[in-house]
Amino acid sequence: MPLSPRRVPVQPLDAHRFFLGECARWDGHRLSVVDILAGDLWTGVGTSPLERRLHLDLPLGAAVPARHGGTILAAGDGIALLDRDGALDWWTRPIAGLEPVRRFNDAAVDPSGRLWFGSMDHDGTPGNGALHRLTPDRAAVTMIDGLGCPNGPAFSLDGSSMYLSDSTRRVVSRYPVREGGGLEEPSIFIEVGNLGVPDGLTVDAEDHLWVAFWGGSAIGRFSPAGVLVDLLGVPARQPTSVCVADDLLIVTSARGGLADPNPLDGAVLIVDFPVSGPAPTLFDPL
Repeated sequence: MPLSPRRVPVQPLDAHRFFLGECARWDGHRLSVVDILAGDLWTGVGTSPLERRLHLDLPLGAAVPARHGGTILAAGDGIALLDRDGALDWWTRPIAGLEPVRRFNDAAVDPSGRLWFGSMDHDGTPGNGALHRLTPDRAAVTMIDGLGCPNGPAFSLDGSSMYLSDSTRRVVSRYPVREGGGLEEPSIFIEVGNLGVPDGLTVDAEDHLWVAFWGGSAIGRFSPAGVLVDLLGVPARQPTSVCVADDLLIVTSARGGLADPNPLDGAVLIVDFPVSGPAPTLFDPL
């Protein structure tokens, strides 16, 4: 097991720096990243510089690509479809009216095309976070309650396991997924120790789980048995999410909360590592 991060070639995608960059998602052609507290969605083709596609006067917790060119947003207290023309169609508001006020945090589509998304209060207080799933009729059902700060989720290639970070509790759990999308009792998948705070997740084409370690300046690769097989250092202190795009690792980061951010804190980073990703899973809103 690597005990300290090893160095690999890393370069910034562009000159932009995110306050709280998150939820890197790849649709096979285009990369999307959110700046949660700024309410911004940034997108780019391939590894070209990102451009701000949308600004909302709301926290934008996640954006995931949909079929036919749209994007599903978890913003403010609701879930919406952003179409190609920039119009928003609000579907449901599952955290409206809750006290303390909640916001969304991260989202993913499983291999069966189901959309999962987390919610939390602004401090990540244990007990105020939850994981939700969107039903075929575009309603939201709460699947896991009592979390702190949910991140991920990510899914094994066959969809039989869901991985979920609870960053507040510094743990990554694995949930067996039943046919139809129900969840069994979880087990602890990773004891993170001093690696950092587990944040965003992704699974590569070899069914290994990648974890961004906030505060650890590193991303870790874990086998399906939960064994740390590689630990890669990145030049940003707060990595937030990982995705695989055309045999490249894309890592987002945050500069928020740092009194003395270095030049690459908040950057989107391209990490040179020989790994490929599974075919992107896209939500079909129709």
